[in-house]
Amino acid sequence: MARSVENVYADALLSVAKESGKTEEILRDAEMLLKALRESPEFLERLTDPGRSKEEREEALRTVFADVLETETAGFLSVLVEKRREDALPGILNRFVRLAEESMGIGRAFVRTAFPVTEDERVQIERKVRETAGFQTLHFTYETDESLIGGIVIRIGDRVVDGSVQNRLNKLTRELLKTRVE
Repeated sequence: MARSVENVYADALLSVAKESGKTEEILRDAEMLLKALRESPEFLERLTDPGRSKEEREEALRTVFADVLETETAGFLSVLVEKRREDALPGILNRFVRLAEESMGIGRAFVRTAFPVTEDERVQIERKVRETAGFQTLHFTYETDESLIGGIVIRIGDRVVDGSVQNRLNKLTRELLKTRVE
């Protein structure tokens, strides 16, 4: 199976980070770069502009991130420019962040509820999730989604626990459709 460009480059950056003992520092670099790309999409457009030379693209990176990035991160960006993979940068960085956090025992839990949760409910949810998730550190993001009708949906990585009323109604509907009426 062919591996995506994002996976190949993210894995390579993680290897460099681990070998150099700078996983935390390079993770901070990646998060800073992602923030910069979100806040200034025109910067990525400049980097991917086919009319710009390799030197111009490298200069743009140096100008914006001079003396801010770890040497390993700056070198990695130079490789991306050399290989003309700047367009894949957001995907590579997002994948790297997930891999680096996972390797450091950090997880992210995304919690959706039909109604805003109270502080007491947050404490209970976070305690329960921490007990079962297996991460040293877990960051939570909450979202209200009225389409759930009630209940809660929790996603950590590829795992999803769907205790929403909408999910229960969907299951009940599927079961009723399977049943023959005689």
